[in-house]
Amino acid sequence: MVFRAVVGISIWQKVQKRFGSYRILCITIPLAPLYFVFMTAFPDKYMILLAVFYTGIMNAGSDLGIQLGLYRLGSDKSRDVLINLYVGISAGIGFVAAFFIPILTTHFALTSIFIASYVLRFGLSFLFYIPKISRRLGDPPKV
Repeated sequence: MVFRAVVGISIWQKVQKRFGSYRILCITIPLAPLYFVFMTAFPDKYMILLAVFYTGIMNAGSDLGIQLGLYRLGSDKSRDVLINLYVGISAGIGFVAAFFIPILTTHFALTSIFIASYVLRFGLSFLFYIPKISRRLGDPPKV
């Protein structure tokens, strides 16, 4: 687990320095849900291991981009609250999902749940391309 995060952070830190935090979000947020497609298309244990490594690298990039964006967008007063809210919500989503997965699996196949999750996350990732949001989250020009 830690290895993939270290690899991901080292990759995305270089991308962030060259292109900025917003570019990381535009790359990682749409590509991270491919994990669900990999899990569905290749249910072999070695492919699942590669998919988990892949998602670790993508999540490291999105976490880096989101936290840098929250740091930059927040004022001195609200910055800590914004980052703590993000960490709390992202940690809590796993617990909420663990509660609903048994209920969902009684009505739907796990493959259908993975594909629906992919479609939902991929669709929501395009919120970053809305002009008002991209202007707000875009990196300031380098001087």
